[in-house]
Amino acid sequence: MEALEEFWSIFDRAAGYRPDRFCKKWLYGSLGRLQQMFERKAISLDIKQRMRKVLEAEASAILAVAIDEHFEEAVRVILECQGKVLTTGIGKAGHIANKFAATLCSTGTPAVFLHPAEAAHGDLGVVGKNDVMIAFSTSGKSREVLEIIELSSHLGVARHIGVTSHPDSSLRECCDIIINMGDVEESGCPIGMTPTSSIAVMLAVSDAVAMAVMETRGFTRKRVRSAPPWRLPGSSGTSRQPLTR
Repeated sequence: MEALEEFWSIFDRAAGYRPDRFCKKWLYGSLGRLQQMFERKAISLDIKQRMRKVLEAEASAILAVAIDEHFEEAVRVILECQGKVLTTGIGKAGHIANKFAATLCSTGTPAVFLHPAEAAHGDLGVVGKNDVMIAFSTSGKSREVLEIIELSSHLGVARHIGVTSHPDSSLRECCDIIINMGDVEESGCPIGMTPTSSIAVMLAVSDAVAMAVMETRGFTRKRVRSAPPWRLPGSSGTSRQPLTR
């Protein structure tokens, strides 16, 4: 608007023309609407670019994971487990651990998520001898996670598997096997702090392990079809018949 005022001033001096108040009001309104349109367009482009950058950052982080012998060893330990698989984690890593347990259950491997903060308040009763525990923690320094690993060791958990990223992770010292996510940078976050790429890697790694266990175990479509319709993965439950007395 300052530029427009300057324009009118120059125009007045050059031509001696002074637009009336209505003309100025109309022109200001038109230019204002035009400016808003361009701003909305710019914001829309920035949002799309930001979303694309996040997706590219997460995809690159996942593809950068080095699959080594520890991944295969973890799969073998899960397959040979004589009890059940316990998954644990706190915060966003806890959500991934919970999802991993659900995926294992739906593909033929008994598993349960154990919240580390609830464990000391009675939930440790789910822990049994010969179970295998898989702990998820990007930093590997979460106190609750480290404590539950120590407690479960006294209750007969056979092996501990850690999924972590940081090189100085304390989880590396507490577990028998480490699934290394690599040094993940949160490049998708504008301030580099929000767990985006690291959580995407953690989810992808857990899915890779679960699918390797499923295939090695020989879990097939035929086995899935043998379950009641309302228990099938992805079932809406609409085919379930009501119980009768």
